[in-house]
Amino acid sequence: MSVESINFEKTYSGLTLGIHGTETLEGLSLSGLTTSTVEITITGEKKQLEGMGSEWVKPYVDLPETVAKGQYTLPVKLDGIPDNMNVSVYPHKVTVLIEDTDTREVPLTRVAGSHDDSL
Repeated sequence: MSVESINFEKTYSGLTLGIHGTETLEGLSLSGLTTSTVEITITGEKKQLEGMGSEWVKPYVDLPETVAKGQYTLPVKLDGIPDNMNVSVYPHKVTVLIEDTDTREVPLTRVAGSHDDSL
């Protein structure tokens, strides 16, 4: 049995979680996320893992196509991992909070004073 065929593990901690589907948030905003980073452990052949840096691993959550105000628990998905590798993600689900976009009118008061046109 060669070393290349033995399975090895590689762990990536603190990977930033991407959010896909934000274009569905018309009039709404993502106001909360239980975590913004995840830890991923990949098991595979040594030669595959050696060439794989954290920039290859892209964790994300996918917002539903139809989003309403509320709380959603969504699975963490991954891009950049070959199909022949085993992957564990912690946490494997994340809760997001969707709220109405807060719009406020703020009165402005004109202040008298000198005006510098050179700016």
